[in-house]
Amino acid sequence: MTMLKFRKNIKFFFWIVAASFILWIFIRLGANIVGHRTRKPWERGIIAKINGQEIPYSIFNQRYSKAIQDSMNAKNGRNLTPDEEAKIEEDVWDNMLKDIAWEKVIKQRDLYLNDETVVSLLELSPPPEVRNMEYFKDSTGNFDYRKYRQALADPRNLQFFAQFEQRYRNEVPREIMRIDAYNAVTVSDTEAWYDFKKRNERVKIEYLIIRIPDSLIKYTDDDLKKFYEENKDSFKLKNSANLAFVVIPKTPSHDDTVAARDRIEGLLDQMKELNIPFDSIAAEYSEDDLSRDKGGDLGWVFPSRSNNAFNKFFELYSTLKDSPVGKLYGPILTNAGWHLAEVVEKAGDSLHIKHILVRIVSSTQTIQNAHEKAVELQRLAQDVGIDSAAAQLGLKVRETGEFKLDQNFIPYFGRDKELQELVKDAKKGDVLPVIRKSRYYMVAQVKDRKREYVPPFDEVKKKVERLYKRTMQQKLAEQYAEKIYNEIKSGKSFDEIAKEYPQLTIKHDTTDYFTRTQGVPGLAYRGKVYGAAFTLPVGAVSKPILENNAAYIIKVLDRQEPDKNNFGRFKKMAMDRQNRMTAARLWDAFTKEIIDSLKVKDYRNYILY
Repeated sequence: MTMLKFRKNIKFFFWIVAASFILWIFIRLGANIVGHRTRKPWERGIIAKINGQEIPYSIFNQRYSKAIQDSMNAKNGRNLTPDEEAKIEEDVWDNMLKDIAWEKVIKQRDLYLNDETVVSLLELSPPPEVRNMEYFKDSTGNFDYRKYRQALADPRNLQFFAQFEQRYRNEVPREIMRIDAYNAVTVSDTEAWYDFKKRNERVKIEYLIIRIPDSLIKYTDDDLKKFYEENKDSFKLKNSANLAFVVIPKTPSHDDTVAARDRIEGLLDQMKELNIPFDSIAAEYSEDDLSRDKGGDLGWVFPSRSNNAFNKFFELYSTLKDSPVGKLYGPILTNAGWHLAEVVEKAGDSLHIKHILVRIVSSTQTIQNAHEKAVELQRLAQDVGIDSAAAQLGLKVRETGEFKLDQNFIPYFGRDKELQELVKDAKKGDVLPVIRKSRYYMVAQVKDRKREYVPPFDEVKKKVERLYKRTMQQKLAEQYAEKIYNEIKSGKSFDEIAKEYPQLTIKHDTTDYFTRTQGVPGLAYRGKVYGAAFTLPVGAVSKPILENNAAYIIKVLDRQEPDKNNFGRFKKMAMDRQNRMTAARLWDAFTKEIIDSLKVKDYRNYILY
């Protein structure tokens, strides 16, 4: 009976199992089974999303490749260092953000240039690089407008001029707005006179600086605890973190060393087989910036001195010190790379050397291998933690120690804005995305993450002590300064006062004439003392001025006003300067504002090696 019932319901059970299996496929394995898995932006070749607009890697790479090529051309084709490439990448990225921000502004203000305007601009203002092309120069070496306009009118050259057309469409509206900003700024005669006066008015002062030595500050632990309780906000620790991290360097591999040797041997073959002079090969192919333009000439290397090429090429010097003059040596391997070198002259233990250098740089494959290792570490660290992951891969873990997130400084990494932002958004235990730098990859885990809090007294006792002493010194300096000020008002001289208080640290001096823009030794530049010096009347004595944990009292001895007749001669210059400064500040603020308004998701770390 039971089996009969089972047979009747078997179809029902079959469809339940089938439906459950299909549901499991989509939940556990995802739509990837049928080829429709949702891919991450960087997996689709998207390097960034800006204001919701996806930016393909190809657009960035086109700009980056051109910038790299332009830079290499400017350096006679030599390879760029990792730091130079990183700088170019950041410049290309920043310029791309600027272009997108400006495109939005141009669209909002309807500042697009029509085709006729662009053609007119190209006709009237040929791009600088076109002006420098030999093709467009006449027999005297001057730019030939007739030849240029003929080329511009030829439809076959549309592709060539298209690059300049787009540049004009981007840059001219910006320039129009910048000129408008400059013209919108008006500077009155009063403002110009104030600027002129500020730059040319001079004063001479006598001053006392009153400081309290540490020996006069007495306190107990109870005093410090009371001070701590009354000033807890002063000891509040801001957001802080501690990172455990692993650095994976993009160090050149053995294959990279061999490749560089092949290049230097190729240069050696050219010199021998084609009889090309050493100087010519050096000028064309050497990667030593200091000597390349001089045909590889390093000059005299003096091993007894510390500030010359000897330091940089110590290994090269050591190899050549016993070699005869005029003999070509190489390839020679040093920390700088592979060399071909020759001793031109000798004088005692000093050598006159010329050389050709080929640096050993990391290949794309080497960098890719380092990147893959970093990705492997990052993924493994997400499962087992960075310490266990690094141990499995034979890598060394280090820690930054606790650092404050509001100070924009991370131990080992310095002012690293990218890393700072990642840590701010992370919590304890998070493994950060792979960080890409010019010379290494870095994987980090947030070992500790503290939000704003006040640590207990014992943890910050030294800081409490320092702040207590500084506060008491400032209070005592103010009290003594008030007393001294009253004595000066009663007729005592600055010199008498300076001798009357041996228990204090008092400096008495007289300045030369100085302007608002000149520094005075011993005085805080453009601080409160400067303000008093240029506002008090001649002969007046200031009330105590508290600055830099000291009290200042000054007396204005003399003031030299600028001549208004001179202002008449320099009025236009003063107005133009003030106009430029004001317009530049407005323009910089506006540019920063439109760039900061962009909503940027940066995927470079996922898509670039």
